[in-house]
Amino acid sequence: MNTSRTAATFQSQAGVHRACLDGPGVDFDLHLQRWNGTAWTNVAQGTTSGADETLTYTGSAGYYRYRVHACSGSGDHTIGYDAP
Repeated sequence: MNTSRTAATFQSQAGVHRACLDGPGVDFDLHLQRWNGTAWTNVAQGTTSGADETLTYTGSAGYYRYRVHACSGSGDHTIGYDAP
């Protein structure tokens, strides 16, 4: 079963975004999305086959959000991130 959860939207200045996902031992993916004025688009992702993911992205000012996608399994997870 594939499921997705999206974190709250936040406004950020231009600069480097860093994030990590600590999952429960199943395959989770982490996506950073940016609002382009009409839709959310993926700008960075961590998509290994493991439960833990990291990403780094240098972007412009705007509205962002993180999306966690469970490729297999389910469970609690924690996201840590730094935004400019």
